[in-house]
Amino acid sequence: MSSENRKQSIESIGSLPWEDPIHWGECLEAIYHDDTGLPAQYLRTAESIDRRIIRELADKLDPSDPKLSRYVLRKRAGRPRKHSPVNSDDPIEVLLDNDNPPGIADYLRRTPNPDARIVAWLADRLDPTTADGPRLVVKQPIGKPSAQSRWQSLLVGEHHGMKMLGLKVERKRRELGKLEAALHYFTQENKDWPHPVSRSKARRAHQVFLKVNRARKNHRN
Repeated sequence: MSSENRKQSIESIGSLPWEDPIHWGECLEAIYHDDTGLPAQYLRTAESIDRRIIRELADKLDPSDPKLSRYVLRKRAGRPRKHSPVNSDDPIEVLLDNDNPPGIADYLRRTPNPDARIVAWLADRLDPTTADGPRLVVKQPIGKPSAQSRWQSLLVGEHHGMKMLGLKVERKRRELGKLEAALHYFTQENKDWPHPVSRSKARRAHQVFLKVNRARKNHRN
């Protein structure tokens, strides 16, 4: 699957009316594949922001590896909008007023629970539908980027492979609207899915994913 097709697929999924909260694994995959719309939606709708998302966003804002893509702030043409004076005694206001991605990245790495204003700043600037104000856009590295998926390495634990397949089945179910259609998709070889599996394996993987997701929600509640 080409990077452009993958990005379009993720963007199309992100535009659907989500019936369930966005799973952090889906958000992490979107960040890795340089989609900004789904992470913006995740930041606005998640009851609590998973720490793995915070770390990945920090790495996108100020990556330590030059072979990885990064977020850069692109300002709109024209005069900047006027806003109220910044409270110099409020470090968050000062940080946001500077519109400095590396500064935001440093804050995210040091802060377990980011201020709601930081989260809103990220969501607004990641949202591709933002009509005005600066936006975070993806800047690709020079040369060929690493082929290893960093977000997959963060989905660790028992049944790793089944959870990953289950996540893909769930995303396809939301795209197609029916579980049976999603299961059938993964039993057929195509350009986007070169390694078909049996319908029963795809169903078991989906059940594993749902079980893990429910357990995580129950633990959080």
